[in-house]
Amino acid sequence: MKKVLLSLFSLVLVLSFAGCGESKEANNFDSRAKLAKDSVLEKVLKSGTLKVGLEAGYLPFEFMSKDGKLIGFDVDLAKEMGKELGVKVEFVNTAWDGIIPSLQLGKYDIITSGMTRTLQRALSVNFTEPYYETGQVIMVRKGETRFNSYKDLNNPAIKVAVKLGTTSDIVSGKMLKKAKRIPFKTEADAAMALRTKKVDAMVYDKPFISDYVEKFNDVKMMPELFSKEFFGFAIKKGDPDFLNWLNLFIAEIKANGTYEELYNKWFVEKEYKK
Repeated sequence: MKKVLLSLFSLVLVLSFAGCGESKEANNFDSRAKLAKDSVLEKVLKSGTLKVGLEAGYLPFEFMSKDGKLIGFDVDLAKEMGKELGVKVEFVNTAWDGIIPSLQLGKYDIITSGMTRTLQRALSVNFTEPYYETGQVIMVRKGETRFNSYKDLNNPAIKVAVKLGTTSDIVSGKMLKKAKRIPFKTEADAAMALRTKKVDAMVYDKPFISDYVEKFNDVKMMPELFSKEFFGFAIKKGDPDFLNWLNLFIAEIKANGTYEELYNKWFVEKEYKK
């Protein structure tokens, strides 16, 4: 009898564990299904519109043309996303200091605005794999002879213009601790402060500075790269499906030549300046 009862007990345990395993697997499947259903990707496909957040003032990534159209490298990349998804693209121009909070509030689905991937920002958003590599550089007035290296700026008597809340602000705060950093709301204001001798130098992203010194002959870019950075698209946290699609999108356009074509358009040929 004891052997029979032991066998029955063992059978019950096996069935119980089997049931728990099936239940756990079912719960995991339900969770994954719910995650996919709640993805922004699913919402975009259903609505037929991809809403893109950016700040239209960062040439050549996103800026207004002479005839008032939104153009740029990031703008074209977002349009390519729309083509691949089969949806229209709606751009939402947003001030930089509110660009991440607006994403979190659902005002748009993605940020494509030349945003550097940083550890601090990654606490609030999820970044894709890098799609562009750049760095911070220093711009000074032509004829300036005091500065041969960024280290020469690290002096309490030197005023350095930065854009508030950007990596120019963050990096210069770490590497130019002794200098007096002057934050500006826009990169254009910071650059003008340099040209009007309100500051001694400006720290900002290389693409913007490169274009700026071509446009204005009273400033120059120091050859030394101040920092190395990588841009990524930013989305809400907790959306692996959308993140996976975007990373695949980046890999695909780099493989099929689309990325190279757009890169040449904005950074080599610079058609918008012709």
